[in-house]
Amino acid sequence: MRALEDSPDAFGSTFARETTFSNQEWSTRLSNGVTSPLNFPSVAECDGRAVGLMWTRVEPEDRSLAMLYQVWVDPEYRRHGVGRALLDAAVSWARSAGVTTIALSVANGPRSALEFYKSAGFVVSGEPLPLRAGSDIVQRGMELRLKEP
Repeated sequence: MRALEDSPDAFGSTFARETTFSNQEWSTRLSNGVTSPLNFPSVAECDGRAVGLMWTRVEPEDRSLAMLYQVWVDPEYRRHGVGRALLDAAVSWARSAGVTTIALSVANGPRSALEFYKSAGFVVSGEPLPLRAGSDIVQRGMELRLKEP
């Protein structure tokens, strides 16, 4: 919820929508993700405090493709390697799952992570799309082709 409060224009969902879910629903979602071979939910911690998150998911219809979702780093920890560590873990996990391409959507705007992803080797793909219905903010698709280890 901190991620949505801090960066409301970076996600396809909203704080208002996500607060309607019960703690049980959140626990079930995370428990299902942790036990699924197609999901890799990740949390970066510092001194026991969550300071970053990322969810990597192999597409069931195309196991060569993984999507990154819910990527966020606490503002106090940005530019300190947290995002890169999460991304490196996602790439390593995806590679071990047989994935050859990782894709994501990144919102354009003043605090966009577009340059971060470019620095990690992602390239812009596809046409810009609205972040969510009714939004003036656009998101860009990006892809990273994984090389052999």
